Amino acid sequence: MMTGHHTTWKTGKINYKVLRKINPEAARLAVIEYLSTNKGNISEAARIFGIQRTVVYDILKKEEEGDLEDRSRPLYILPIKLLLK
Repeated sequence: MMTGHHTTWKTGKINYKVLRKINPEAARLAVIEYLSTNKGNISEAARIFGIQRTVVYDILKKEEEGDLEDRSRPLYILPIKLLLK
């Protein structure tokens, strides 16, 4: 079996997490390109990239909005009850 960092040739899977660490936009674009070649089969794309279908839907939403870049997330503030324990 011949394996690389981004793909496993025997299974035909692409390691989305590794691609995303290198370049998040390119990783999302790879998923979108794959969807265009497999008639938009979201389940198959998720399986090939080793991600959940919800991640694929999030990628499609980002594409629809016209921005594949990472976005900052709001800060999560712990409730005071947890801080006092």
